[in-house]
Amino acid sequence: MMKGFGFGESENHKKSKETKMCLAVPMEVKEVSGNTAWVELEGIRREVRLDLLEPKPRPGDYVIVHAGFALHRIDEEEARESLKTWKEFLAHASQTPE
Repeated sequence: MMKGFGFGESENHKKSKETKMCLAVPMEVKEVSGNTAWVELEGIRREVRLDLLEPKPRPGDYVIVHAGFALHRIDEEEARESLKTWKEFLAHASQTPE
């Protein structure tokens, strides 16, 4: 957890030397059924809840997904820019020695 953002650190986190991070990822909505949707990113499909969005997204929309929930809708250009940034970061991180 991150100090300074209203979150405390758990005892397990304090003991661990491993850093863990949760990410929110832009994904394209492929199917919507009631309060759930199937979303996809580079061939990976996930079922997510739509409880936090109103109005509900439609196939072709992009949403930010975290912990099994679509958090908000973004436009396609913003989604592509975000994914480009992540790819650049991951490429750089994989070249950086530990």
